[in-house]
Amino acid sequence: YLGYNYGRYWGNDMVTEGNFVSPSLFSNYNALNGFSVKGVMKINELYSLGLGYNHSWASDWELTGYTDYSNSSFEQNSLSPTFQFHNKFTKKGIFNNLKLFAEIAPVFGISRLSLQNSIFEIYSGSDSISGPLVSDFFSIGLKTGAGLEMSFNQVFGVFISYTYIITLSESAFFNEKHYSCSFFNLGLMIKLKKDKLFFD
Repeated sequence: YLGYNYGRYWGNDMVTEGNFVSPSLFSNYNALNGFSVKGVMKINELYSLGLGYNHSWASDWELTGYTDYSNSSFEQNSLSPTFQFHNKFTKKGIFNNLKLFAEIAPVFGISRLSLQNSIFEIYSGSDSISGPLVSDFFSIGLKTGAGLEMSFNQVFGVFISYTYIITLSESAFFNEKHYSCSFFNLGLMIKLKKDKLFFD
């Protein structure tokens, strides 16, 4: 599967941690896009196993009255060992070239947050120095999704799906301990080994 992903982050504009309230990094991004590559192998009539790679990027951070993360960008590369449940293949009829599926997968990601302006001030004596502008960190999460794929012939097809991801991560650059997002995914499916299709 080769896909383009369009999504959004979920959550409140502000994050509360004890008595400290600060702008949310993730939920104030207006643009979240990505692409994905995934391969699956059918285990039996109802189950498949696979591995997916996803690259996503977020931009256009905006919150009225705050400039903490203005002009920042967030990128993530992640791997997802995938368990897929799907309907049975049939020799004729709609399920000869249409597959409905649901998926669940752990997510292991490496992320990079790049700031335009530092959110830290480091003091040394009477002088202040701007803090770092880039943070790299590891994250883990869980992804669930559902969709359908339609075969045009023995080799090619298209797919569309919806994915929801919740991720645990930690960085000194933001106060969220976890964040969630969702994607609509659309793309091309290529069959390297396939069931024989019958078209009326």
